[in-house]
Amino acid sequence: MALIDREMPVNRVAEILGVNPQSVWSVFNHWIGLARDANDPSSITWLGVDETSSRKGHKYVTLGVDLETARVIHACEGKGKETLNSI
Repeated sequence: MALIDREMPVNRVAEILGVNPQSVWSVFNHWIGLARDANDPSSITWLGVDETSSRKGHKYVTLGVDLETARVIHACEGKGKETLNSI
């Protein structure tokens, strides 16, 4: 997970570890699933929503942030009001 956290592609992580990339995805998805299950959005009292460009060429990402804890609670591709439906 630490390798992925440093923005290393999954295929490169798998190569370093000597495993199949699907194994890396399985571990990643397991831990993300546990984190999602433990998340309690009912405690959020201040929600911030912002759009940012993820790279040149205007590829946008919309973020939902708990402003009290500075924790990203949601991220999705795109911008505009249609992205709020996925939060």
